Amino acid sequence: MLSEQTIRDILSEPQFGHQAAILSRHLKEPLADASQDLILELLEHRLKSWSDLQTEAAIMRELPDLQWRIVYARKDVERRQWHSEKVEADKADMLGLTIPPDPHSEQEMNEAVERANSIIHNRQ
Repeated sequence: MLSEQTIRDILSEPQFGHQAAILSRHLKEPLADASQDLILELLEHRLKSWSDLQTEAAIMRELPDLQWRIVYARKDVERRQWHSEKVEADKADMLGLTIPPDPHSEQEMNEAVERANSIIHNRQ
C-alpha cells in the first residue's frame, strides 16, 4: 500500500486531474466522486505492485508508465460502470417483454413472480 504522501502526490499530478475530469464528464458524476473512483482503481489494481519509491520516482521523472496507468485506470472504471448499466437495462427490457399476468389467476401471478425473479437475479 502506498503512503499518504505518495497518494497526495498522485492526486496533484496534472494527468490525474485531467483523467478525473474526463471520468466525471463520461459518468455524469461530481468531480470529487470521479477522483475517488479513479484513485481507488489505481491503488487496488494499476499501482498494486508498485512501491512508494517506484511511484515517487515515476512522479518526479514524469514517466509515461505512470501516465498510462492513470489513463487505463479511468477506462477500467468507465468499463465497469457501463457494463453494470447495460446489465440493468437488459433486465428492464426483458421484464418489459413479459406478458402481464391475469390478476384474477393465482397460477399466472406465481409464474410471473418466478419469471421476474429469474430475470432480476444478479448473474454478472
